[in-house]
Amino acid sequence: MSDPKTLAHALIESLVANLANLRELGPLNENKEANPTFLQNLAAQKFQTKKITPQAAFFMAGAYSKNNRMTAVFKTYLGLVAEKWGFSLQDALKCLSIYILLSGYKNQELTSTGLSRSLIMFVTGEPSRALKPITSVGIYFIHTFVQVMTTQVIEINRKYKAAPPDQQEKLVKLYSAPERRGMIVGNAATYAFQRISSYKSESIEISKIFKTFAKKMPVVIAPDDLFGPDYNQLPA
Repeated sequence: MSDPKTLAHALIESLVANLANLRELGPLNENKEANPTFLQNLAAQKFQTKKITPQAAFFMAGAYSKNNRMTAVFKTYLGLVAEKWGFSLQDALKCLSIYILLSGYKNQELTSTGLSRSLIMFVTGEPSRALKPITSVGIYFIHTFVQVMTTQVIEINRKYKAAPPDQQEKLVKLYSAPERRGMIVGNAATYAFQRISSYKSESIEISKIFKTFAKKMPVVIAPDDLFGPDYNQLPA
């Protein structure tokens, strides 16, 4: 499964199965249907230009068997934002899924997607009428947090899979310590807060919610996430 369009189709299917139904955007998209072919083509281009690796995208979308850790992070964090600010978690997850597919593209590149102007503004980093500003910034934050964390996990996994048994044992021992895995989480949080630093008022609220999230989900990365799956192999 190395063809970019095939990968993009599989990613969309994983997002629909594990996060939200992109085929029913409803009022979020002014009750218009998005163009599935164009969405798939743009997602394929992200793989072609290496804006994101297939492994990271599939990990974020919960596509690896028995590993829904990142989708749980998305749902737990955005659930806290939704609970505090009174909006639909499902709508936030739909917007997150669109952002996973299309982030990095400019306004003019998205005009044929069938997305409303408000959703295009959201994808390009401008909080819009489609969502409350706090929701948009929360999605920008948690997307960066998970993407950076996922990249680190996959790199450690690759080192582990390529190492001889004695080195594998050392890596397992090293990352069995919560403090060491906490460094992965802390690094991802640093990048995520930098991502939203220009949204002054919202970033303060996002920081407060992240503290609540850390208490509700104390284990963000477990040893099984690092050493269980083989991320060199794309999901079937």
